[in-house]
Amino acid sequence: HAHPLPDFVETAGGTLTAPDHNLPSRLRFELTATDSRGLSTTKSIEVDPRAATLTAVSSPAGATLGIGAKTGPGPVSVSLIEGASTTLSAPETLVVGGVTYQFDSWSDGGPRVHSVLADTSTDYTAFYVDPNAPRPGPGSQPPGPGSGPPPPAGGAAEAATPGAPELKRRPAARTRAVSARFEFIAPDADVGFACKLDERALEPCGSPRVYRKLKPGKHVFHVYAEAPGESLLYSPATIYRWRVLEQRRPQAPALRR
Repeated sequence: HAHPLPDFVETAGGTLTAPDHNLPSRLRFELTATDSRGLSTTKSIEVDPRAATLTAVSSPAGATLGIGAKTGPGPVSVSLIEGASTTLSAPETLVVGGVTYQFDSWSDGGPRVHSVLADTSTDYTAFYVDPNAPRPGPGSQPPGPGSGPPPPAGGAAEAATPGAPELKRRPAARTRAVSARFEFIAPDADVGFACKLDERALEPCGSPRVYRKLKPGKHVFHVYAEAPGESLLYSPATIYRWRVLEQRRPQAPALRR
């Protein structure tokens, strides 16, 4: 089906804000040129939007999750037009193996129901906790709700909490570079790393960690050290904030008389 948009009479160029719509969809432009004698011709051009895929899972698995109007047991995936807005939703409780878990946070730090932008393909995790389980030892959970991986399932720590990683290389605090390279080491041996950029999900990583095609604006990088074991122990986060500046536009050469 079609949604006619406004006509732009006697307009040779400009900018159009595309309407929000589910996929599959596209824009069709009909361009008409008319000469001084009244003769005209029309050409039709179709433009396909870029798409981003959002995926939702739960930890522990089994929760019925929602992305927009689509719901189901995770993983739930939806493809949207890049830049579109949608809603993530998760139930308040989750029953697994006779244990009732309470919702804690999404991996982007958002509440149980909140809006997200499909700026890029992203995985989201709804974290649940057992309110009756013994609290983990100090340092076993990254600070802040939703800022990192879930805490261990319960009980005493299986290994010593690793120390926070040390950044050996990072981008300048203000830079026009659209890529960022981070190099880091851990004070403890036999540890892995987990990294998080901005609102993206936490994921395993190694040094160096490189991010490309960064957009202008503020960015935040988190890196954790993780000790091996049946229940992972995470160090406090090492956090670095920086800003990518707008790219300079080339100046036209000055005219000389």
